Amino acid sequence: MRKNLGIISSVLFLMALVSWLPIYVDVKSFSEQSVFYATGGVVTGLFSSPSGYKFIGLIGNGLVLVFLVVLPYFF
Repeated sequence: MRKNLGIISSVLFLMALVSWLPIYVDVKSFSEQSVFYATGGVVTGLFSSPSGYKFIGLIGNGLVLVFLVVLPYFF
């Protein structure tokens, strides 16, 4: 079961990226979805067994959260 959590984390990272793309067209409602997906991806990545999927999910979802939550407060 823990092995599947890494795959789920990577899939949530891809979903966060896809829902993040419409932000560049001035659609702000999708940013909430991508923050939700990225947060879920980080949580599932933390509980998964060590694998490549875990690291892809943690780093990718972490970067999405940094770009959507942390950086807008500085600019």
